[in-house]
Amino acid sequence: MTALKILPYRGSIKALAQMIYREWKADHEGFIYLPEAQLKWLLKSPQVDRKWTLGCYRGKDLVGFVVVLKKKIRYRDGTFGLMKLCSLLTVKRTARKHMVHLTMLEYAAGRKQKHRREFTLNYLDARIKNDSILQVYLPHRYPYARVIREFHSWVCVPGRETAEDPGGADSYSELDITDHIKPQDLMACIRLLNKKKNLDFQEIWSKKNFAHQLYRSCRFTYALRRAGRVIGFLNGLKAPVFLRGRSVLSGLVSHAELDSLQPSQRRGLVKAMLRGLSSQGVKQVIVPDTGSTDPRLWKDCGFHHAFSSVKVYAVSERRGIGLKPGSRFNVEML
Repeated sequence: MTALKILPYRGSIKALAQMIYREWKADHEGFIYLPEAQLKWLLKSPQVDRKWTLGCYRGKDLVGFVVVLKKKIRYRDGTFGLMKLCSLLTVKRTARKHMVHLTMLEYAAGRKQKHRREFTLNYLDARIKNDSILQVYLPHRYPYARVIREFHSWVCVPGRETAEDPGGADSYSELDITDHIKPQDLMACIRLLNKKKNLDFQEIWSKKNFAHQLYRSCRFTYALRRAGRVIGFLNGLKAPVFLRGRSVLSGLVSHAELDSLQPSQRRGLVKAMLRGLSSQGVKQVIVPDTGSTDPRLWKDCGFHHAFSSVKVYAVSERRGIGLKPGSRFNVEML
């Protein structure tokens, strides 16, 4: 059998999108996948390094793929580098093992890189029960590799919310809510994102990186203003999910900056998002339950827990950096 090789991905985005569609349909029911437009958006991110956009090849055939996003996080009182594995995809089971294996080894050699990453983070479908790399190899090679959270996302079908507003109000027409962020609002959003929160760790955003989250046709944003200034917002990705073999347009909430809002304002902003996305043809809205928001909000707005769950794996090489099971965090999920 021809040996597997890891190389910078050398194919077209269209061909990769077709491969993702085929493999996701067969193996990832209920999870967001990235068509061509969303892939273009992802690969143009300032957080993506081309040498970390990796293909796994058997001869000339692409049998695996992964994008590594370079991020910064606040952990305790320090700032650390983080590498997040994104769109980990395999055609063959052995390709997945090799992809993860080699990606981790290259991460271990990251001392040669200008920007060292102290953490690696990966989200996986919890239905994968026998992933030997994650259960055997990683804990052996990296003593600080562990599952730091397993969660069910919150899901809502816009237009079919059944929960009643506990505040007793049907209308939020008095709230100043818009479906976009103006360029002059960017720094207000950055301050909300980077404000220290009561979490185990959180992503730190630069102006350049977050601007990429806002001005793309495959993203959505709903912001609440007071006296013309943004005081809270919801932002996310519009992309399909396979449900019972059908492709269903969904909205994945990446950022829910609501700490500065009153409970009624939070509900008003969420319901405005649901109405707006429904008018755009979105059939379901997904909020990852990473512990960064109050679950009562999503229940009050008609969300319920999804059937499928997600495991979050963290790897660290440094002694003293030990993310614990059940960690609460705020890092963009794709």
